[in-house]
Amino acid sequence: MDCVLCSLPKYALTSPLQGPAILKAALAAHGFSSQVLDLNQEMGRRLGDLFPNLSWEDLEPLLLMHPSYSRIRPQIQQLCKEWAQRIAALQPRSVGVSIFTDRSEWIAEDFLQSLRTHVPYAKIIIGGAHCEYVADRFVQLNLADYAIIGEGEQILPELLMGGFTDPRKVIKIPFLNDLSLVPIPDYTDLNMNRYYGLYLSASRSCPHHCRFCEVFKRFGPFRLRPVGQVMDELRTLAGKYPHLKLFYFTDSLLNGDMGYFRDLLQELSRSDLDITWEGFLTVPNEKQMTPEDFDLLSQSGAHLVKIGVESGSPEVRQHMGKKFDERALVYTLNQLGRVGVAADLLFMTGYPTESADDFQQSLDLLERLAPYSQSGVIAHIRVAPTDIVAGTPLWRQREKLGIGHDAGGEWFLGPNTRKRRAELTEIMRSHAKHFGFRIRESQDKERTAVYRHPKFDRSDTGRNLAHMTNKKTGTSGTSLS
Repeated sequence: MDCVLCSLPKYALTSPLQGPAILKAALAAHGFSSQVLDLNQEMGRRLGDLFPNLSWEDLEPLLLMHPSYSRIRPQIQQLCKEWAQRIAALQPRSVGVSIFTDRSEWIAEDFLQSLRTHVPYAKIIIGGAHCEYVADRFVQLNLADYAIIGEGEQILPELLMGGFTDPRKVIKIPFLNDLSLVPIPDYTDLNMNRYYGLYLSASRSCPHHCRFCEVFKRFGPFRLRPVGQVMDELRTLAGKYPHLKLFYFTDSLLNGDMGYFRDLLQELSRSDLDITWEGFLTVPNEKQMTPEDFDLLSQSGAHLVKIGVESGSPEVRQHMGKKFDERALVYTLNQLGRVGVAADLLFMTGYPTESADDFQQSLDLLERLAPYSQSGVIAHIRVAPTDIVAGTPLWRQREKLGIGHDAGGEWFLGPNTRKRRAELTEIMRSHAKHFGFRIRESQDKERTAVYRHPKFDRSDTGRNLAHMTNKKTGTSGTSLS
């Protein structure tokens, strides 16, 4: 066995990550054997035995904070030992480990230590969307031989072909410009009956540069896959796994390039595929996305679209880089209602420039949008506190805005503290429920659990500044992710 590719907890249990399956296909194209292990799914299936009194969402703060993680660490370490022993039985030359988010960081450290103990002869390669935050530390601790920061479809086969002689230990990869080179994911090692859907990517990165968002920093320039290749992948996966009829587009914005999106919708509409899909849209006006485009959206199998409204205040949205007005939002919701496609709306609280009046405008907007919830056009809303991620435009402007960080790495601006943002989140959620909005309770529980925890200290995570991803559970890049 040339390589075992592992995805670590914790992310959604509904679908396997694309990254390891894409890397398996990339390795096979170069003649290398590999096996994919979805350790996230395995931990989820054993949750009742490991943690009888905890739900999957309850693990969120425990996996993020070291003092809390210590409470569940004995069970995690035993699990990591079992995984490492199973991998040792395969006698791999190398082991690739995806560290997808900060929720994987502490588990990764224990898992890598188990690999060193039980598979000492194998080269350990770490990657994934969160790898850049732990690469140096894990390499210095000799828990990993290589850390790949970036997209791994090309560098991983090169490492194996070169016999692991590359002198670089932390390897930063240029972004892959030609996405036609990305192979179709190979999920043959996984029991696909355990999943509810599959991820699909038509692009990487995002054409917009919202101040709070890390996507451009992490995934570079916006790039599109050929529509024909997206359709080929969809046909292949739908054919192999006919019971999986729901596809989740991982794209930051499907309608970021309307010409491309229109072509994709037309191809989906013409196909005879029995599938539905979900994805993220930006708020378009009538010139950007016509009623005919919304007809295509429905005909293509769209089931649910997710829209980042973020705030009811035009001034706050303008500062964020959200360049739509309420008229465009109402137009979008009217069109979605007309063609029978539902929407989830995403909101943020405690943005640095948000005043009390701005927050009230968000509450007022929800009240005006309540009829769309009652009619089912708005399926759910999600409300989350604002986080400032290192490297984003908002983070780079922190001195100009007067933003500080406390000893725990939590940002504050005058009375805008972690505690206050948690309070605002609860106020908005209660307000939304009062007007009949449905909340995605499990997802919001995950997102806000840490903020609600009275002893949360981000300095325990090993990072210098706050970093809590607000990412979809797919991936815009495949560096072991």
